[in-house]
Amino acid sequence: MVFLPKNHAKKPSFMRLLLLFFLAALLIHQLSFFSFFLLENILNKKTITMSNANDHIQTGNGSENFYCHRPSLMLYTNGVKDMAEACQAYWLIDLIISHQCKKAVNLERFQVWELKREKADKFFVKATDGNNNPVASQKIPFSDFPYDLATIWLVDGCLMLPTEY
Repeated sequence: MVFLPKNHAKKPSFMRLLLLFFLAALLIHQLSFFSFFLLENILNKKTITMSNANDHIQTGNGSENFYCHRPSLMLYTNGVKDMAEACQAYWLIDLIISHQCKKAVNLERFQVWELKREKADKFFVKATDGNNNPVASQKIPFSDFPYDLATIWLVDGCLMLPTEY
């Protein structure tokens, strides 16, 4: 160990200065890349559109088959069955039917049920009478539903996709 006088400061070596310069340059490069990445993501968020399950379920007009939900005896079409199977979302059919126990909801012959993603795995379900008058709503605290939006109509006791009407 070398003892230096108090007024004598040890000068950094050339290698230490080179290493500090390299680390500073690397840090500046990483920060500029990171800020560019963040800025690009922020700008791209304006152009991201929500994916709609109804666009991905291929059904024609009408339905060839009707399926009965037990024990409610409510019917649903091929399109609703395909969506429930593809998205593992039979719970959505159950949710809509469970709200039919409320008299005010059940009296509406035409209902539009919309499932919409609020955050990564949080959803909100809203039912209207087709004229944007609220009928029912429910928050879903967790779901692995793969799409951001889904719309199901309930017409005279039969669940269907809008394209099947």
